[in-house]
Amino acid sequence: MVTGVCGGRFRWSARIASGSPEFNTVIMRPIVFKLRFIVAGGLLALAACASDSERSEKALGDTVPAAAQDSAVVAAETTDTVATFAERIVIYVAATPDELAAVKAQMSEEDYFTMADDLMWYRATAHEFLEENGLPVRTVTGKRPLTFVVNGEKKEFDFSGHTTLDVVILYETNREPQGVAPVDLQDAAASYYRLQ
Repeated sequence: MVTGVCGGRFRWSARIASGSPEFNTVIMRPIVFKLRFIVAGGLLALAACASDSERSEKALGDTVPAAAQDSAVVAAETTDTVATFAERIVIYVAATPDELAAVKAQMSEEDYFTMADDLMWYRATAHEFLEENGLPVRTVTGKRPLTFVVNGEKKEFDFSGHTTLDVVILYETNREPQGVAPVDLQDAAASYYRLQ
């Protein structure tokens, strides 16, 4: 501990800076307690947005024109309720509120909040990485079959077999799409799109 002209106040500051037990219990515990509520509120907001998004997708039948979608490149042609992707795009398939509720039921509250925090972090870093590399992205909720143009022909791909809550689908014109976990996105995208 450092002592000096400031007396006790300086010694207490030095304890805080060194990670003393006083700092961990007096200052950090209330912050961590409040962060749990912030994360929970964020998850609830995400679930509400996701369910609104699902309703609007079902109502529109995924027929929103490409020009109206934020940074999405989607072919104008649609079939039934699934868009046909014909140009370079990354599709971020987020977990549905039902999938999140099922996971929450299987783990302790603390573990769930830790997992949810990790999930939000991977989502944010994925979108940041995609934006930095100029890759067009579209976010959808829920794993479902998607149609892509591969070698000039429409093919349907089902990514529901992925075990992660979120799946990121990489697609380049006329190539087979590749589904990856968000944690593996940077390496997989660099390889798939030949990024430098």
